[in-house]
Amino acid sequence: MRYRRQGYELNVSYDMEAPTAPLRRFTCSPAALRILRCRPAVEIVNLRLRMIAPAEPYAPPRKDPVPGDGSAARYAEREVFFDGNFLPTRLYRRHLLVPGDVIPGPAMITEYTAATVLPPGCTAEVDGFENLILALTERERK
Repeated sequence: MRYRRQGYELNVSYDMEAPTAPLRRFTCSPAALRILRCRPAVEIVNLRLRMIAPAEPYAPPRKDPVPGDGSAARYAEREVFFDGNFLPTRLYRRHLLVPGDVIPGPAMITEYTAATVLPPGCTAEVDGFENLILALTERERK
């Protein structure tokens, strides 16, 4: 809530048992009391709702994994710096990987909003729900 033409808002929680209580809490807040003498109109700027509702059960489609190496998704190889050395690193397009593909590091799996880097010795496996399951070396876990 805020007073008309005020440059900032104050959060005031709603009380279902006393619907006018938020207005009283707002007009009695220290910030509001400083300008209360002119009695400008009160505005509700934002109304936030938090709720819990039942949803339909979700069962994502599962595909049977077929052993593969991701070669259909591979599009380049570049030198990438790992632990003090440049190493040849395979690059894969994430959306072309299929369940069962296993990608050994060093590799990079790229997609529109992210990249997954696999250092040497690590692997990524695509599961039946198309998640990347990473296996890290003991050193990478630290």
